[in-house]
Amino acid sequence: MRLGLGHAQVQHRPLQPARNQALPADVPIVLYTDVWSMGGTAIYVVKLARGLRRLGYRVAVICGAAGIAGDGIEPMRAELRRAGVEVHAIKDDDRSPAGRLRRLRRFVSVIRRYRGCVFVTLLGYYTATGTSTVAAALGQPSAFVRVDLQPPVVNEVPVTWRHRFDAWWQNFVVDRYVVGCAENVVDFARFLGRPAAKTEVIHTGIELERFVPDRNREPTRRALGYSPDAMVIGTVSRIAEERKGIAHFAAMAGLLAPRFPQARFLIVGDGPTRGALERQIAALGIADRVRITGWRTDIPDLLAAMDIFVMPALVEGGPTTVLEAMAMAKPTVSTRVGMVPEVMEHGRSGLIVEPGNAQALADAVATLLTDEPLRRRVGEQARTVAEARFSVETMVERYLDLFRRTRRAVRSKPSSGRR
Repeated sequence: MRLGLGHAQVQHRPLQPARNQALPADVPIVLYTDVWSMGGTAIYVVKLARGLRRLGYRVAVICGAAGIAGDGIEPMRAELRRAGVEVHAIKDDDRSPAGRLRRLRRFVSVIRRYRGCVFVTLLGYYTATGTSTVAAALGQPSAFVRVDLQPPVVNEVPVTWRHRFDAWWQNFVVDRYVVGCAENVVDFARFLGRPAAKTEVIHTGIELERFVPDRNREPTRRALGYSPDAMVIGTVSRIAEERKGIAHFAAMAGLLAPRFPQARFLIVGDGPTRGALERQIAALGIADRVRITGWRTDIPDLLAAMDIFVMPALVEGGPTTVLEAMAMAKPTVSTRVGMVPEVMEHGRSGLIVEPGNAQALADAVATLLTDEPLRRRVGEQARTVAEARFSVETMVERYLDLFRRTRRAVRSKPSSGRR
């Protein structure tokens, strides 16, 4: 799986009382996610739930049930349980009217079990609505927050009148929306008519104790077969949608390989378009210089093995991988997508290029390859920024403050009926 949820990798700290009473400690928090495979959304759910538990909150997560075709989130369920999170796995494979009704009734019963809870949906794509929103309307939580972890990727899933209608009626149920960057606030308002005034930006956080610069660097490089003088340029990504930009990473490698004989290229990830990527790499004549690891759980170690990190996406909501690389003090080249311009200062904590331009990626990487002092300065500044602004603790505190303010606003409405 992509980001390593192993129990041995993350130490579960003792529960601590909620700091600053951002939200009363006796208010339960119920999270729902619609994901069926391990990836950024599943990792986000674990980080948020685990962070809330560390502060002593009662946390429950509603997700899909095990044993259903396509289920790939057992690592998420297992890690949540280890953190003391109450997991409610609801079967979702019966799409008949009766099956949908049973699922809705179960959903509502879980929400009502946690009387006065804050209900939070963490969704991968904007098209997800349906059961969780209706359940929130019927379950009467003290506040309902919808978190969209991806932007409206309209080139993949064109916005239709139905999507706009869904967005319209949701506004009567959802109390607050959360997105990962300011760009997404604008996009949701533009494409779906979502009110910007009800939307907040909360950047993702990194579990800094996992991302320690250079820890296990040499053993990992040896295991990958890299010589001491190799310059490893790497990325971490699902090999799937075009928007991930992995084809541009390969094209960049093709441009750099002749100029830098010591350069090696590492792609950490897997997915349905891996075959096409491998054919592209072979056609470029660099198959002996590129390694694709497949899914791995030891992401911090693999980042430590890299000398330069590249994030080549065309569209992103985060991306979390940039923050992880920054936390590892890696000089990073990233496209100008998602939260990147908000977290990285060009020339100081990273290099930013326009998306969809392999030559621009290659030029930026070449700049770092030929300037060791610049690599060191950029990497050190990146770590400083990650420590100061993007810890999981900071993310969790921002959520707790949002929950407190949202509950107070809902309770102040005479017609809300919620307490």
